[in-house]
Amino acid sequence: MDQIISFGLLQVNWKNGNKVTTGEIVSKDGGEERLEVRNELTLEINNACVKEPLVFDYDDEQLPEPPEIEDMNSYEQKPRIYLFFPAGNQSFHFTTIELEERITASVSVGWKIIKRKSKKYGYYWTIIPDESVVMYPGDRILIHFDQIYTFAKEEQISCIGIWTRDLSKDMEEDILPDRLGYLPMGIERSNPYIRKFRADTAACGVLDTVSFEWDILGCNQNHKMYPACDDLGNTAIHAKDSKTCTVYETTDYMIASGNDNRMVYAHYPVTVREPQIISFDTKDGERKYLYGDSVILTFEIANTRHCYLNKGIGRMDLTPDYSKGYEQLAGEVPVTLINGVTEFELSCLGRNGLVQSTVTITITDLLEVQLLTLTRSFNPNQMQFVYTLSWIVNNATYIKLTTSDGVVRYESSKDSMKLQDMIKFNSTCGEPLSVTIVAKRDVGIDRRKQEVMETVECVTR
Repeated sequence: MDQIISFGLLQVNWKNGNKVTTGEIVSKDGGEERLEVRNELTLEINNACVKEPLVFDYDDEQLPEPPEIEDMNSYEQKPRIYLFFPAGNQSFHFTTIELEERITASVSVGWKIIKRKSKKYGYYWTIIPDESVVMYPGDRILIHFDQIYTFAKEEQISCIGIWTRDLSKDMEEDILPDRLGYLPMGIERSNPYIRKFRADTAACGVLDTVSFEWDILGCNQNHKMYPACDDLGNTAIHAKDSKTCTVYETTDYMIASGNDNRMVYAHYPVTVREPQIISFDTKDGERKYLYGDSVILTFEIANTRHCYLNKGIGRMDLTPDYSKGYEQLAGEVPVTLINGVTEFELSCLGRNGLVQSTVTITITDLLEVQLLTLTRSFNPNQMQFVYTLSWIVNNATYIKLTTSDGVVRYESSKDSMKLQDMIKFNSTCGEPLSVTIVAKRDVGIDRRKQEVMETVECVTR
């Protein structure tokens, strides 16, 4: 294939051959593997005419910012040269749009090269003179590109596009700058190499999350991780990245990278172990507290990174302490006590079911209506009902009992407090009465204040 293309009087060719080496793996610093990239290209543009010079005039007004390539004709009254690398995610593209952004360029003295971005073509370069330049026969412009990364398939021919006015035409003619030339280019690149693939642990519990990281060298785009680590089942990964996976069972994780000629693999097995609850208790070792106390529950678990606590607390994920001889984790949970007896249950999911431990805590000063009854019987001699009201209340500082007819049957005072008693009273009301008790506990501390209100119906005997 021809290595030179012509645009009127201009000829364009690669100065240093027609191959770019995109990378090779070398050893550095005591064996550390890294990717060394030789990714430079030099383009040579010559005045191929044997007798006619070419004049490039400089005019700032000819460079509006930013023009689109397809619209340049409306601005160009003098010859200009435009260069671009076909970019995209297909195999026939020279590079990707993201990697094209890294490319840098320099040009011969007396010229300048401006990098711009087109919505349609991506990045492209405009070559203009610093001032009016005359290219005599045999003169040339050298354009040097660096930081070129290409993902074209091995042995595939890639290309570079050149846009310019046809300098052999009358410059008064309205000619669109849509001439596109191709220079064939062979691709030489290194074989793929997986420099690093590791996780933050090699053993965990069921449903633990494990973080993986990897670094793949070489200019390959075909990188995959198995099994898929996302909910959509995607296996494609970037060359250098990290990802968190939820582990359900002992799994041999693997990444694969390569091209048509060679594939390389790396494995990282993660073993699911049976969890252990080493300890679960209150921080001070007590099991009896006062109402409103804030109690610290402490626990230590091993072979898993998470656990569950009932009473609305749910899943707790913990950070491993690698200073231990094994992966042991400790945690604390503050809880506020409002129930008489509370059973806290710590659970870890194992391979064959739940591993559990419980802590039972009792409140010793809980305000509680232990007994409240109201009965009645009919007295035919007096033609009225006789009611019997009984109550037992624990830990109250105030009690008030009121029947549904609005009569207060008992109310405590500072001098009289009956936590347990029975009284009788008469009523001519035919409808059975009910009784409501209001009990309070106030010891001068807001968080320890308690109040209970209950209503019971009368039972006729």
